[in-house]
Amino acid sequence: MSDDVGGVQIDLRNLTKRYPGQAKPAVDDVTMTIQAGEIVVFVGPSGSGKTTTMKLINRLIEPTSGEILINGEDARKKKADELRRHIGYVIQAGGLFPHMTVADNIAIVPRILKWDRKRIAERVEELLTMVGLEPEIYTTRYPRQLSGGQQQRVGVARALAADPPVLLMDEPFGAVDPITRAKLQDELLALQDELSKTIVFVTHDFDEAVKLGDRIAVLAEGSRIVQYAEPAEILANPADDFVRGFIGENGAMKLLNVTRVADIDLDQALTVAPEADAAEVHRELADRDEHWAVVLDRGAGRPVRWVNREELADASGPVEDFGGPVDVTISGRSTLQEALEALLRSDAELVPVVVKRRYRGLVTLNTVQQAIASLREKAKRR
Repeated sequence: MSDDVGGVQIDLRNLTKRYPGQAKPAVDDVTMTIQAGEIVVFVGPSGSGKTTTMKLINRLIEPTSGEILINGEDARKKKADELRRHIGYVIQAGGLFPHMTVADNIAIVPRILKWDRKRIAERVEELLTMVGLEPEIYTTRYPRQLSGGQQQRVGVARALAADPPVLLMDEPFGAVDPITRAKLQDELLALQDELSKTIVFVTHDFDEAVKLGDRIAVLAEGSRIVQYAEPAEILANPADDFVRGFIGENGAMKLLNVTRVADIDLDQALTVAPEADAAEVHRELADRDEHWAVVLDRGAGRPVRWVNREELADASGPVEDFGGPVDVTISGRSTLQEALEALLRSDAELVPVVVKRRYRGLVTLNTVQQAIASLREKAKRR
């Protein structure tokens, strides 16, 4: 997770929702903390209260009792409309208004907040670009002129329009085909890597929960939290047979698809600035008995070039004049499976890991093998 957290902590304390005429509460005494800047996924069968619990957070449904604290403030003491302006909300098909253009859909909350036209237009353009839609093409289109995936992207853009710290997502990708769904999931993770919002995501698909969640809350009837933990912990140590039923077969193998690169021990290499003297870099590599150095660009800390000890043996001048470009990087949010695939695709023995485009370390085949061995050992202790 980024050091620059854009989200806020949410605390649910003894949260309960009872409907008249029903013997059992829809949500029964839920207490949990959702950390700032994390994606928390509610997963469970139909009737487990996933969506109801989520809607209680922005008071689309009013709780019967209990507390909702957002950044330490009691959400029940705020006006509901004011509360919702600071919480983005995304549902299936984006929930777009069909009679409004894409630009007008995105601009709803900024207009309520009385932003000026220029600021709104700039924000619409910025958000469409962020979600991968060209502003000059899509601003004047209507929802009926968009594919399901495009509607979903606009829905996310609208939810982010006023830069809310909290984003609620109610099975947002459930109505699109599997290929588009996987792409939207990847795009959400990429956006989160940049924005670090606090996201509550509802799904019935455990594999989706595993892919997206920093933590997963497995819910049973009445929103009873059966297990609330990081995906790897749930896969390696399911709390009971109910959770095992959600995991399905090959839980240990799924660890490869849930363990993120940023969560394992990374290899490190010498890092240098582009203007560093090539001869000095060569001497330092020799002193450290290392082969490779990574050249990071000025200011941003992004890996841009590789240089090795042999090609610097008789070199002089800035190190940026030597070596070759970094063609492949791996996001810290990438899974071990994705890291392995990147290594196999790359000609290099090492691939840099980046978080918010900044260099964090290196992943190698040995790195992945050691991580797999550690995961297997954990699975054996189940």
